[in-house]
Amino acid sequence: MNSYLLTAVLAIPLLGALLTALFGPADPKGPRAIALMSTIASLVATAALALTRFDPVASGLQLEDMVAWLPGLKISYHVGVDGLSMAMLLLNALLCCVAVVASWNVRERPTMYFVLFQILQAGVAGVFAAQDLLLFFVAWELELIPMYFLIAIWGGARREYAAMKFLLYTLAGSALMLVAFIGLYLIASNNADMSVILSQHKNALHGTALAWAELPLFLFLFVGFAVKLPSFPFHTWLPDAHVEASTPISVILAGILLKMGAYGLIRFNWTLFPELVKDLAPWLLALGAFNILYGALVAMRQTDMKKLIAYSSVSHMGFVLLGLAALNSAGINGAIFQMVSHGLITAMLFLGVGVVYDHTHTRDIEKLGGLAERMPVAAFLMIVASLASLGLPGLSGFVAEFLAFLGGFQANPAVTTAAAVGVVLTAFYMLFMVQRVYFQQLKPENTQVVDCSLREALPQAILAVLVLAIGCYPALLGHTVNSFVVAYMPGLGL
Repeated sequence: MNSYLLTAVLAIPLLGALLTALFGPADPKGPRAIALMSTIASLVATAALALTRFDPVASGLQLEDMVAWLPGLKISYHVGVDGLSMAMLLLNALLCCVAVVASWNVRERPTMYFVLFQILQAGVAGVFAAQDLLLFFVAWELELIPMYFLIAIWGGARREYAAMKFLLYTLAGSALMLVAFIGLYLIASNNADMSVILSQHKNALHGTALAWAELPLFLFLFVGFAVKLPSFPFHTWLPDAHVEASTPISVILAGILLKMGAYGLIRFNWTLFPELVKDLAPWLLALGAFNILYGALVAMRQTDMKKLIAYSSVSHMGFVLLGLAALNSAGINGAIFQMVSHGLITAMLFLGVGVVYDHTHTRDIEKLGGLAERMPVAAFLMIVASLASLGLPGLSGFVAEFLAFLGGFQANPAVTTAAAVGVVLTAFYMLFMVQRVYFQQLKPENTQVVDCSLREALPQAILAVLVLAIGCYPALLGHTVNSFVVAYMPGLGL
């Protein structure tokens, strides 16, 4: 059963962190060089695994490795992938590689920075591959501490406040999640394997004396994952974290960490409590629509480019909740497409904001203008990202939103129609930002600004190609995602 290929791929970032700690300090350029080689190796190995060993149309877990960890407690090292987790692993590997390139100019404690960064990458990959409750929780917490320090040490003026707020919100969610995990472990006859829990918990809960535990377990898990998503009202840590985090950390935060929340909802809440999800679906659909509208309305009021994109993430992750709450094939496909698409698009947006800030030393929209005259390449890439974010046909954002709305209309036309207003609002604030930053009169203080370098442009260009490829040929991602959804729907009783 064990090929250890997946384990080897998951271990690459940890090996990179070890090599960075051992050999990085010998050369000022050593940490970033080792981290770049490590993330490239991780991306290549993950892509090779997906292309040569993973069957995109097969259902169920593949590439499983299982080793007894605490056999007396029925806890094991158990990893495996299906269509959803493979897509997330690829996204994680790609964006980590992009973020290392964006971190090229880190001068303060580079060894510590790149060690923490690679541990963060390993933790996120572990979340997407774990098939054991304890392993999942350990991986979930493994990403928390590196992210705290990456914001608190290398962030902006209010970095300590933003990092602490991120830590407290996430720890509160993790505490609830841990309580729910312990409950699931006990219900499954003291077994932490997620497949065993799936097969046993329904019989243990429905129509038994333990039926009262179903709603508290669901709510504890939902809050734990909604904090990371983030869903209203658990979202307030996100704008502060984004504003104070450096550009590459914002890329990871929005591009990958938010997807952990959506992944957890699919893996646990929707999978383990399908009957309860059906009962709560109207409320969950309304919450997704509210997220879309609330995030868009608040984004319209922002003058800081980073904060605007942060609130746009709150809005766009509402599409994930809307699609999941639709409880149909189109909606769930749309939710997963949105997870991948938003990761690519928001990474482009934050990289674009980073270029503007590095060249003009401000993110204030009111202090910028006419930059397309001095920075045509940077402007073009930012316009592509903005158009993808507002859902322009031919780009990946359109595919994701179309599927989510299609599923939503099938479930509740009235709520979904209200949510569709968010698309109009998104177009307003994204085009407003582009017009004010790039196409008004050039400010005198920016007349000497130069265009982005190849190192700054290349990561955005690669992401733009992927956004265009998925938008024009959704089957590039659709085969893998749909195979997961087809196998997933019967478990929901649909």
